[in-house]
Amino acid sequence: MAFITQHHPSSPSHLLPVLENTTRKFIDDARFQQDLRYLKLWAQYARLVERSDDVWSFLNSREVGTGHALFYEEWALAAESKGKITGADEIFRLGINRKAQPLKRLQTSYQSHKNRAAGIEEEQASQQTAERPAQVARVALATRSGSQSQPSSSSVPKTLLGQPLNGAKLDVFSDQARAGLDQREGEWQDMGTREGNRKENFLEAMPWKGEVMKQDKSKMTPRAPKMSVFSDTVSRASD
Repeated sequence: MAFITQHHPSSPSHLLPVLENTTRKFIDDARFQQDLRYLKLWAQYARLVERSDDVWSFLNSREVGTGHALFYEEWALAAESKGKITGADEIFRLGINRKAQPLKRLQTSYQSHKNRAAGIEEEQASQQTAERPAQVARVALATRSGSQSQPSSSSVPKTLLGQPLNGAKLDVFSDQARAGLDQREGEWQDMGTREGNRKENFLEAMPWKGEVMKQDKSKMTPRAPKMSVFSDTVSRASD
């Protein structure tokens, strides 16, 4: 593993097959279930695949590395990178409830996550505040185009004035995908490989030699007749 990382640092194609074979070789060995070295191999593998959240769900179902803070830090980071802020929050709280070690480091990582989430919320709120005057101006302009009178506050939708329609409270989105993370949904028997988990409609590259492209004969352009070669029979006869 160290040799590949040293000589092929920017080529995941060399490292990925080795990680797949190594991680799956010891998945049923109880000696490595809570081995930090084994967990680091899985973390390295998860960073190289597209569906890293499936990797961590699989490890959670098999209880591999669940006693380490690294498990929840990597899992939450993968969720956060895909915009699943609520899911990442629940992952951190799951690790803290399980008292994963080192617990203090996990709590610090959780606080950093909450700071990042608060920054994202503030940025979104500032963008909405900046867009709101433009929306109100468009509504007012549309009203004045049909009437010369100044638009009243009743002509502007209440949502643009910061009030929900009908006085109802706005529903807060809740990501239920991560609900009940500490409840095991059943043990995954096999994680599969990266190649095996690809979409069924993905066609592998094949050599073109010997392949014939199918054509729609009804749309084929008819061939033009061959051009006849001029022959001067008069000059030949006089000769």
